[in-house]
Amino acid sequence: MGNIWRVFVRDLKRLVRVPLALVIIAGALITPSLYAWFNIAAFWDPFDNAKNLSIAVVNLDAGGSTSLTGDLNVGDQLVAQLKDNDDLGWHFLSEDEAMESIKSGESGFNDKMEAMLQSTKLM
Repeated sequence: MGNIWRVFVRDLKRLVRVPLALVIIAGALITPSLYAWFNIAAFWDPFDNAKNLSIAVVNLDAGGSTSLTGDLNVGDQLVAQLKDNDDLGWHFLSEDEAMESIKSGESGFNDKMEAMLQSTKLM
């Protein structure tokens, strides 16, 4: 045990004589803590600024009726729930308003996105 202690003390004395080594060791000790701190601070409350995130909602659900469920319009139910939810910036638009927003560039989408949306419509 005495030999281990002597080696430890000798290494500490050598480190004190070389200031650059102390800087490198301090950086190696502090960097993981800073990394963790910045990550925790960044992801602490992910929905803090989500109200600034605009999300357009277009309800094209025509509803349906079966003998088991009766009249059912899930689209209207979903829109009603989203209107009660103020965590995100919901914007409820008609199909024409949404397409005009895409064409004018207000929404941030481009023509390729419009073409994709048009081609993926369910019949």
